Amino acid sequence: MNKLNNYRSQLWFLTIIISAILLYLPSNQVFAQLSGNYTIGTGGDFTSFTDAVSTLHTQGISADVNFNVISGTYNEQIVMHDFTGMLSFTVKFQSQVGAADSVTLWFQSQTFDFNYVVKLDGVRNIIFRDLTFLGTGATYSRIFLMESPTYNTGNIKFINNVFKGIYDTGSDHHHAIIYSDEVDIDEIEITGNKFFDGSYGVFLEGTNTDKIPGIEVVNNTFTNIGYTGVYLHWVLSPVVVENIIQADFYGISMPSVFSSMQIRKNKIIAANQGISITCWASPINRGLISNNFISLGFAGDHGINITNSEYVDVYYNSVCNRSTDRSSAAFRTRFGEQNNVKNNNFANMNTGYAYYVSPVSSINISDNNNLYTPGNFIAFRDSNIVDLVELQNVSGKNLNSLSVYPHYLLDSNLHTIAPWLDKKAQSLADILDDIDGEPRDVNTPDIGADEFLPDPATTTPLLGTMTIGIGGDYTTFAEAIDDVVLKGISDDLEFDVLPGVYNEQIDLVSIPGASPMYEVGFRSQTGNASDVNITYNASSLDSNFVLRLYGSDYVNFNNFTFTASGDPYARILDLYEGTDFFTLRYCILNSILESGNDQRQAIIYSEDSYYRSRSIVGNVFNRGTFGLYLRRENSSDEYAEDLEIRDNIINENGYTGIYVQFHDAPAFYRNTISAASYGIQALKCENALSIERNKIIVNTQNGIYLSNCEGTEQDFGTIINNFVYVGGSGQSAGIRMTGCDYQHLYYNSVHTSSTNTNSKSLYVTSGAGSNNELINNIFMNSGGGYSYYIQNTSVISSSDHNDLFTNGTNLAYWNGPLTSLADLQTASGMDLHSVSVDPEYASNTDLHVSAKDLDSSAIPILWINNDIDDDLRDENFPDIGADEFIYGLNYPPLIISEPDTLAFVDSLYQYQVIATDNNGDTLNYDLTISPGWLAIDHSTGMIQGTPTASNVGDTVVSISVDDGLGGVDEQTYMLHVDFSVGINMDVNPIPKKYSLLQNYPNPFNPSTTIRFELPLSSLVTLKIYDVLGNKVATIVNEEKAAGYHNIEL
Repeated sequence: MNKLNNYRSQLWFLTIIISAILLYLPSNQVFAQLSGNYTIGTGGDFTSFTDAVSTLHTQGISADVNFNVISGTYNEQIVMHDFTGMLSFTVKFQSQVGAADSVTLWFQSQTFDFNYVVKLDGVRNIIFRDLTFLGTGATYSRIFLMESPTYNTGNIKFINNVFKGIYDTGSDHHHAIIYSDEVDIDEIEITGNKFFDGSYGVFLEGTNTDKIPGIEVVNNTFTNIGYTGVYLHWVLSPVVVENIIQADFYGISMPSVFSSMQIRKNKIIAANQGISITCWASPINRGLISNNFISLGFAGDHGINITNSEYVDVYYNSVCNRSTDRSSAAFRTRFGEQNNVKNNNFANMNTGYAYYVSPVSSINISDNNNLYTPGNFIAFRDSNIVDLVELQNVSGKNLNSLSVYPHYLLDSNLHTIAPWLDKKAQSLADILDDIDGEPRDVNTPDIGADEFLPDPATTTPLLGTMTIGIGGDYTTFAEAIDDVVLKGISDDLEFDVLPGVYNEQIDLVSIPGASPMYEVGFRSQTGNASDVNITYNASSLDSNFVLRLYGSDYVNFNNFTFTASGDPYARILDLYEGTDFFTLRYCILNSILESGNDQRQAIIYSEDSYYRSRSIVGNVFNRGTFGLYLRRENSSDEYAEDLEIRDNIINENGYTGIYVQFHDAPAFYRNTISAASYGIQALKCENALSIERNKIIVNTQNGIYLSNCEGTEQDFGTIINNFVYVGGSGQSAGIRMTGCDYQHLYYNSVHTSSTNTNSKSLYVTSGAGSNNELINNIFMNSGGGYSYYIQNTSVISSSDHNDLFTNGTNLAYWNGPLTSLADLQTASGMDLHSVSVDPEYASNTDLHVSAKDLDSSAIPILWINNDIDDDLRDENFPDIGADEFIYGLNYPPLIISEPDTLAFVDSLYQYQVIATDNNGDTLNYDLTISPGWLAIDHSTGMIQGTPTASNVGDTVVSISVDDGLGGVDEQTYMLHVDFSVGINMDVNPIPKKYSLLQNYPNPFNPSTTIRFELPLSSLVTLKIYDVLGNKVATIVNEEKAAGYHNIEL
């Protein structure tokens, strides 16, 4: 009882004190909770935000409260904590006039502990609408900080506000605009706001035990965010929809998401990653990433990156990744399971992957996607995948997917016009519209976030033959390429280019429909390379090409002249990364003359390119620093394959004729190379490297340089039948090998004339290697240096039947300098059948030989049947060196031309006799049997004359060609003289049978006449084919009358 009385007396005393205090409070705040509408600002109910918030704390609310803020600028820092009524009613702060730019609340934070403009400290049911917030602290510029000391901060809404922070590119949270870190919050709605600068637009992070539910980020704009637009960690079922995000690292990042998730209809431009998530959803509550535009810059990583995720659907997204990082991907998933990928347009526009999956179990369904990259590999699926066909074969997925150029309107606007994507998606019942809210086709929707209707004029693929040039189907290459890249092809397509000069830069991306079945060809219509000159003057490294194939496969260019006139940017052909199955034939390529190894003047250039087939045949390269520079990355496991460089002429090259690195079994055949420093450089090539029948003249350094080329016992390298000359005054080498295995040097003729006594005709360095063979070669040094220099003797397994000659003191080096062949034989135990004689080369650079001791002194190699001139090797007693010859033999001349066997009355008849002579002797031409009206030029072999009517009929013509040394060749033919068509004589003008006669003259330049005979009026078709069987032109396709006909070509 005493304790109870004591409590009563204390309560009475406290009541008196509280009553006394309340007597001095303003009358409108005594016991009156807030409700309804109030104004903040000068002349309002509250002069400041601080005033209004303080009243909330002291009085609480009894109904919804609206604080209408009078236009103006408010420099305040506000802390809101729990107050009476907040669990039942809502408090709204909003611009009185409904415009965010009319009210600005700002604060310059100075310290970490007070880094905010507004702190929500355990409050609920608060709305901020139509206001502008500024965080201006240079180091601390957060705007909203949410914490939960007593109550969970929650049901907070940010609607139509403007937030401006301080731009910061790091992951530092000090500049996050809306921020919450490892606190228990819930139901956060962020709708229709504009975010500027800051390091994060939204940074909300719960904990593993207190995950944040109910986050909605909808229809906001994030501009110039330094790190991440939206960052959500330890969250439940977030919704991020219809936002426009521009950020310098991540667009949307969700490291830990649980249950369902929606990331839909966002337009993201990010420097590094567009959407990056780890989501643990479920079969019932699946995660969804759909209808998003994602654009990444040149330093980008992955467009959509899914890590350790389960039950996530990635549908109808459009990704444009411009990253130059070869490990980047438009879409990437790492670990997880039961994820589906459908109807997406995944484009990596430069070097990386379109599609990256590891391990393969992370994907359940994947189909109806467009996977595009000009890079080396379209996909990674626990290993690199070259193209869509390979991906389909190894995965059994993406069977209805495509790989075509995406045709985005801009890098940042991913609406498309590509007809090949139209109606190629699979209908999905839960996704009925696209990123713009336009309805999806119910049965055959489009791939990507954009449902579109292509121009009907673009939906029919090209085929057949089209012409380029004035009066053709296309005026310029650019017009033709734009058309074919958009429309694609449905059969072989040839572009015949009309004669003229085309001042254009040609940039060709992947052509839809191009395949092993259907190719695209560009060719001079006349078949003459000099008739079409494509020229361009590049002014920067990025534009340094006349023709670039940017990942374009199954394309060939034939019979053009290309001229690069830029200085120093003078490349002609850039074969970008994944360009595959490409052929360049019979072109003339003119660059500028430069010395040194500047790759800007490489005529054909390809950097870190993996491919399976490229063929460079019959071209003429003039000047430049490199004729061809083809390189694969050192760290790559996959070497480029099936490279053929054949029958080219490389003139006046300023550094290296052919430079090839990291290739599998490249082949160099019958090239003629004149270069300043190197003829052929083959570095780190493996398996059956072939360097055969080339003629190389180098001013100094190395004719053929092999470094770390690794053959095998079955697939060994072959350096065979080459002429190699190196001059100058430096420590040069005709053939140099470093660190090579299983390279077989057979039948080469090498001449080094450098005046440096340390020059070598053959130089094998101290590098590692093994099982290299040196058989039947001539190694001559006429400048006083070494013939044969083996620094690491263990790399040579066999050396014999060679000619080793020098006019210097030291013939060879084998564990030390050696002066004679006998010394070498003793030191090495090899070259027991070799000789040391002057090979008697025809000249310094013409390495045909006449030395008696080389004749029949080689050992037969059964699979080498011909020499450098394609002459047959003696199968039992071949000759040393690249030239198979017969000592003392005078090779007779050989007539190689075919006569014209028809002449016409009163028309000039001509036949140019052409003969060859392997000894290079002067030839004399004579007519031994002929009619009187024919005469021959004895020095040139031109036969000509004009028959008259009295000569009509057949006559025998016999020709003799002699070399003055007893060598003679003869040719006899029957020449028929007749009347021209249209002359009515006493002979029958109608032939008795169909006949196509020999054209005349033959060979011809610039014109020839084709003759044919028709006994009846007939439909005549005449087609011209080149030596490879390719159709060049159709010259007649019409009805012709009976009689004799001439067509001049």
